[in-house]
Amino acid sequence: MREGRRFAFRVRARAWSRFGQWLTDQHIKVDPKALALQVAVAGDAVIFDGLLAAHGGDRGTWSRAFERAQAHAATELLAELGDPTPYRLA
Repeated sequence: MREGRRFAFRVRARAWSRFGQWLTDQHIKVDPKALALQVAVAGDAVIFDGLLAAHGGDRGTWSRAFERAQAHAATELLAELGDPTPYRLA
């Protein structure tokens, strides 16, 4: 069970890192250390809404970019670490 939670947090942290890079690519300055701290203490909706309120932008565009970041993060970590889901036989 712990491995699953660790994996989920890693996916979440990497997704936010990728999303932060996307924001930078959009010429929106985001402090990576501050973003990492927020990931450790706040939920995704709070972080997302705070960034959107602070920097403006189209919610739909940002949402799609974040969803892509999450998908890429999960795919990368599955390739790097393998699937943390335990195998269970019926």
